[in-house]
Amino acid sequence: MRRASVPTMCLTVGLALVSGGVLAQPAPSGRQADFDRLVATERAFAKLSEAQGIKASFLANVSDDAVIFRPGAVPAKEWLSSHPNPAVLLVWHPTFASIARSGDLGWTTGPYELSAKGEKDFGQFSTVWRKQRDGTWKFVIDLGVSTPAAAPETGEPKLGREAGGVPKDTATARASLLTADRELGKSAAAGGLKAAYETAVADGTVYLLRDGHQPLIGREAIRGFLATDPGGVSWVAQGSGVSAAGDLGYVYGTAERKDPRQIGVYMRIWQRPPGGEWKVVLDVVKLEAVH
Repeated sequence: MRRASVPTMCLTVGLALVSGGVLAQPAPSGRQADFDRLVATERAFAKLSEAQGIKASFLANVSDDAVIFRPGAVPAKEWLSSHPNPAVLLVWHPTFASIARSGDLGWTTGPYELSAKGEKDFGQFSTVWRKQRDGTWKFVIDLGVSTPAAAPETGEPKLGREAGGVPKDTATARASLLTADRELGKSAAAGGLKAAYETAVADGTVYLLRDGHQPLIGREAIRGFLATDPGGVSWVAQGSGVSAAGDLGYVYGTAERKDPRQIGVYMRIWQRPPGGEWKVVLDVVKLEAVH
């Protein structure tokens, strides 16, 4: 598992304060406001986990159709409701976040720390969020990886200036997203992971998360890591989702490595500029050895 957040931390909106003769900046609106609410929700999720435990915090923030991995994909709300609260302390915070131009889909990532019986484990979480009809954010998929030590701090989440898409038919957008995901798999099988990701990953901030490794951030770090990866990884999609603008989407499913023999799961977030192609902005593959 990984962390938590409930919308108890609210943003102050529409309030102008005068202090020392300086007028405060006006409250954000539109996409910036959606972004701020998403980050605040993630932070409140984490605070609730510290105060009330993993189960309560996850149930307060889970969407009806969300999935988590135990170890394969399972309905999150059903699984959380039927299992006891684990006797651990899970602490985390977001260091990066992004949302679609339509403001209805977003994702967050950052370091987490898990404490139990005097022992500590570290990792990096990744979560996809969807805005609900009432304007609140709820997570739809959550997957994290372990890291050998505390994951590095990379600053506070800020809304990027990347271009978004234009409203379009989501069924068509999802179909093209799944095609991009399949083509990445074909390219990896034909030419290896490094060559496949070389053309698939986005410019700018892009994350590659693997169990037992610190987050790989940016094209150069990813290129260097994949040059040493044994390859032979394939994946099969089980679920996906896209934003109303058709500029942000996610795919998740099963993953497998032939040699050494490993099986597991993956989650991949894709982004697409207007008139452009889908590019990977977050890639999480979690594999375990088959005995």
